Amino acid sequence: MRGIASAYQWTSEATSEALRHYYKAIELDPKFALAHALATTCYGLRKTNGWVTDSASEIAETKRLAERAIQLGQDDAQVLCWSGMALSYVGGEVDAGLALIERALRLNPNLMDAWFSSGFIRLTLGDWSLAVEHFAHAMRLSPFDPLSAFMQQGTAIGYFYTGRYDEAAAWSAKSIAGNPNPSALRVAAASNAFLGRQEQAQRAIVRLRELEPAVRIATINYPVPLRPSDRARLEEGLRKAGLPE
Repeated sequence: MRGIASAYQWTSEATSEALRHYYKAIELDPKFALAHALATTCYGLRKTNGWVTDSASEIAETKRLAERAIQLGQDDAQVLCWSGMALSYVGGEVDAGLALIERALRLNPNLMDAWFSSGFIRLTLGDWSLAVEHFAHAMRLSPFDPLSAFMQQGTAIGYFYTGRYDEAAAWSAKSIAGNPNPSALRVAAASNAFLGRQEQAQRAIVRLRELEPAVRIATINYPVPLRPSDRARLEEGLRKAGLPE
């Protein structure tokens, strides 16, 4: 529980603290499946926010934790969805991870965590419309969840890449209100720029550069892999919004 409380602070230091708590829980109970699975989510947060210091070792550790979690909790939907998300996103084993998330949904169709994980993996696959659908289902199940800002962020991303810029701008604004983060700010800037709302687009760029002073179009850390055409679309919007090359 201390690990969860730390993780929900969304900072590098708090994420490291969460990991320490999860590892302590594993030390006290080596068969604690959920502690293994939740530890993998910290490595996912580290990747998303550019906090990784040793990519190879963190990928290997994520896979080790996820595989052990799955061994211990084969019929635990929460364990399966978080482990599957980590294997897909951090470990690069997308098919195996997605299969675990789908198993989690069969075990517990009302588990918000599983719908959230599925939405996120659909983003990594570029299945934008299905990602939006799954995030919407997750938000209906838990409308005041601490992960709401990330579900809103994922929804904004899905709408942006389907060309629905008005919805993308609206959902990115909701996400930023709950947790100002670079990904949502980029979508806000690009969406508003494409809509001709230059003032809103420039405000998003200002906030983005407050979080990442050195950010340039060439140095963006993308949380999900993008096809060249999708990446080019976002970069075009960011140029319009005033982000330097």
